[in-house]
Amino acid sequence: MALFAAAKLLGRTSLLAAGATASSLVAAEYAGSDAGVVRSFTFWRHVVPMYAHYKLVEWRVATESDPHAVAAAYRPLHERYSPRVRQLALHLQGFYFKLAQIMSTRDDFLPDEYLQWTKQLQDQCPNVMPSSEAKRIVERSLDVPFDTLFAHWDDQPIGAASVAQVHRARLRESGELVAVKVLFPGMESKFTNDIQTVEVFCKYLMPQNASYFAEIKRQFATEFDATREARNLQLVHHNICATPWGRLVQVPRPLLSSKHVLVMSYLEGPKLVDGVRQWFKRVADSRGMDFDQMEREQKRLLQSGQLRMKEVRQSANETARIQRMIRLRDMLVNALIFVGNYTVRPLLGGDKWKYCKSEMPLNLGHVMDVLLRVHAHEIFMDGAFNGDPHPGNILLMPDGRLGLVDYGQVKRMSLEDRIVYAKLIVALNRDDRDEVVRIMSDEIGFRTKYMKKDIIYRTAAFFNCRDSDDITLGMNVSAFMEWLQRSDPVVRINDEFVMVGRVSVLLRGMANAFGLKLRVSDYWKEEAEMLLKSQGIKY
Repeated sequence: MALFAAAKLLGRTSLLAAGATASSLVAAEYAGSDAGVVRSFTFWRHVVPMYAHYKLVEWRVATESDPHAVAAAYRPLHERYSPRVRQLALHLQGFYFKLAQIMSTRDDFLPDEYLQWTKQLQDQCPNVMPSSEAKRIVERSLDVPFDTLFAHWDDQPIGAASVAQVHRARLRESGELVAVKVLFPGMESKFTNDIQTVEVFCKYLMPQNASYFAEIKRQFATEFDATREARNLQLVHHNICATPWGRLVQVPRPLLSSKHVLVMSYLEGPKLVDGVRQWFKRVADSRGMDFDQMEREQKRLLQSGQLRMKEVRQSANETARIQRMIRLRDMLVNALIFVGNYTVRPLLGGDKWKYCKSEMPLNLGHVMDVLLRVHAHEIFMDGAFNGDPHPGNILLMPDGRLGLVDYGQVKRMSLEDRIVYAKLIVALNRDDRDEVVRIMSDEIGFRTKYMKKDIIYRTAAFFNCRDSDDITLGMNVSAFMEWLQRSDPVVRINDEFVMVGRVSVLLRGMANAFGLKLRVSDYWKEEAEMLLKSQGIKY
């Protein structure tokens, strides 16, 4: 039966691939885009056989109760296909590269074989254009002679993502250090074609993801207008930096913009993803291990239960206590050095003894606490938030603040939608299941085929609060999403609430990668209740 089912699947996917490719040909002939045809054909030709092979193994182990046996059955596929998927993502780039970056933000999205290379893409992009071309785009797009605008320009980009690269420069008139974001030529058409291809794939082969794709597709379309991003930056900079939040985070100021170029104030500091790697590499070196070895050991201990994940605030408080102890020790040692420099050292001769300044452990709990609370403020108080928070978009500034960059995907929520979402967060925090289901169905308009209350509640909790075993039944994210779809297929979702749920999922994924666990509603409840109270709503 399994072989028969697999044969049916192979037939279905082959027909789908052929049909999709034919459709792409027709669409491309109408639009005049041969490149789009080639990209779609390449995707289907490589992905469909892999998908069919994974489905065959899934059917084969469907009745297997031993998770180790299931993992062993999939491992040869991961080892075989992970290098091929990597090569495909690097070859096609575009939206496929962006998908690889997105999937790497949670350790439970992908098997280890895929995570090893997708994590490396969080702050990397092979699609770097020559500096001379970037300069030409800047000059042509801003309609200002390049040398008139800039006194200095770093040819080496300080960052590159799937749609743009960023150069550091200095303005000639003011002398201000700036970051210049230059969008890649032709990338918008690639993304549009790629998103359509992935949308078809999800519709027919991964329907559990199809319902949420429309809003995500719409938000990605905003990444190709730097003028719009400048407006987003101006709004968020005003909302955040002119408030007490400015003591904890910084957002760049937009200075000049066109459709393809954005000039903004420069924020100093390494990306969070680089800071974490550097810190843990030093820890690994001190233990006589390499970084990858220590990461694998950490994951093994967490999975075996020998090492427990800490709550975000617990981790923040413990690390802050360690930092205080290190500072106190340095003060005592430096006091002794000071005394020694003016008493013992002159008798011994030689140079003055140097004061010590110990390196502080990176307080990831504090980082997550700030990120969670500032996003709560953006969502509930401002109604405008970054829909793409990940470690590559966060800087560790020298003054201790977090730099929040890349506002290409800003989502605006109306007051009415914010009030509804605030109720949902409060109800989730109270674990009021009946009220959560009521809000989802009556106020948000979420619909499933059978309207099973348990499925609706688990969906709401997963996207907006937590992904603990009591919600996911111990399944990984992919398996859980498939189980939800099989149990009660989604018929309708409200696109206005997709991106805010995505932010919750991404922030939890970041915390998970740092070995931290959390319920987002614990951090968002306060701002949600403040919004309701400000509107005279007793809840």
